[in-house]
Amino acid sequence: MLVSDRDEIIRLLSRKEGREEGREEGELKKARKVALKMLAKGQTIDTIVEFTELSEQEVLALRDGLPLKAAM
Repeated sequence: MLVSDRDEIIRLLSRKEGREEGREEGELKKARKVALKMLAKGQTIDTIVEFTELSEQEVLALRDGLPLKAAM
């Protein structure tokens, strides 16, 4: 395999990984936004967890205005 072929493969895999990470971060941001709206409407924590797939701890942190960790 030529060095340039190897470099191209690494570049393509890196781009794919970057897109996947960006997509995951976007989904998390959307789930948090939905959770905040549901909290404002008085939905229960259990309901919010069910519909957003966020953890109970994260929903409670949103409710309490605590800082959140970035997507992993």
